[in-house]
Formats: sequence, structure tokens, C-alpha cells
Amino acid sequence: KNNNNNNNNNNTNTNNQHHQPKYNKRIKIQYNMVFTLLDIQAIRSLDVLALLGLGFVLETIFRLWQYLIKRPSAAFQQLELEVTQLQYETTQKRALGPTAFVETSKLERALLAKEKEFQALKTGRLSTYQDMQRTKNYITYGISLLVCIVFYGVPILSMDPNATAGRLRGLLFPLSFVGFGMKIANFGLEAETSIGALVVMWSAQMTVTQLADGLEALALTTTV
Repeated sequence: KNNNNNNNNNNTNTNNQHHQPKYNKRIKIQYNMVFTLLDIQAIRSLDVLALLGLGFVLETIFRLWQYLIKRPSAAFQQLELEVTQLQYETTQKRALGPTAFVETSKLERALLAKEKEFQALKTGRLSTYQDMQRTKNYITYGISLLVCIVFYGVPILSMDPNATAGRLRGLLFPLSFVGFGMKIANFGLEAETSIGALVVMWSAQMTVTQLADGLEALALTTTV
């Protein structure tokens, strides 16, 4: 019985040793496939983290600023409710005809005053939002120009030109063909074999934008 147990253990160990190299080989093949797809030669890891962090923080601040402006204040909600209530009451009085002429006139004057006040408040909110967008554009352009100057001619990620053979352009399609910003981002670099600093920073900003838009759409869906 002991001999049978020993034989079983030996067979189990042999099977494990037999299957283990195949598992390691499969992982190695997948690992190589990832890095031979673009044949990465060099990547500036610290710069990537710094640029991703800069883009993330910058866009997060802008989105929070935008949210605070677009979010209706308590005074705005109260005034909107008053306008809606006056519109309803005015419609009800008009339905009574000439017998309610005096009350209808009072409600119409009150409604007109509230609507003017509400429109002025909406115009002010729109003007504030437009000012925010202009300020955001100025700051974004300034920081992008600064990053472009600091990292001019410095590839954040570079690949073997012999092995890449246009794969990067295909990976970034259609931006690599029609994106004017991509041409600016790769100014001073080999566009076919490298990625510039602006592309890394913009990717973080775009990620935050997409996440914020998704959360905003989800919030509207749940409230409705």
C-alpha cells in the first residue's frame, strides 16, 4: 500500500512537472506578443506618470468647476418653481373668461416680472459658463505649450522603426490621420515610431472627460 501511495505521488509530481513548462511557455508567448506588437525600445516611465497626473488633475479641476456652474442654485430652483406655479395659475384664471379679468391681469403682471427675473438669472449663468470655458481654453493652451516646449524632441515612448512599420499609426487611427492636434503633439519627433508628451497628457484629460460625461448621463437617467 505504501508503495502504491509513493507511486501515485511520483506520478502526480511528474504530471505537475510535465504541465508546468507548458503554462510558463504560454505566458511567455503572450508576454512577447504584447511587446513585439509595437516593439517598444524605450519608455520614460516617470514622465508618463507625471504627464498622466497633470492631465488628470487639470481636467478634474475643470470638470468640478463646470459642475458648480451648471448646478442650479437654490435661488434658481425656487424662482423656476415660482414661474411654473404662476403659469399654471394664470392659465386656470384665463379659462374662467371675463369674470376673472382682474385676477388674470394681476397674475399676468406677476408672471411677466418673474419671467424677466428668471431670464436675467439664466443669462448670468450662461455668461459665467462662457467665461469659464474661455479661461479653461487659455489655461489648457498655456499648459500644452509649456509641455511642448519642455519635452520638445523628447519621445516619451519610442519603437524600433524596422519592426513597427506603421503599426503605431494604425493603433492611433483615425487621430493619426485627421487629428491636427496629433501633428502638433508629434512636432519634432518621428511620428511613425514615437509618442510625444502632449499625447500622454491629452489621453488623461480625455479619460476624465469621458468618465465625467458618463457619470453626468447616469445621474440624469436616475433622476428622470
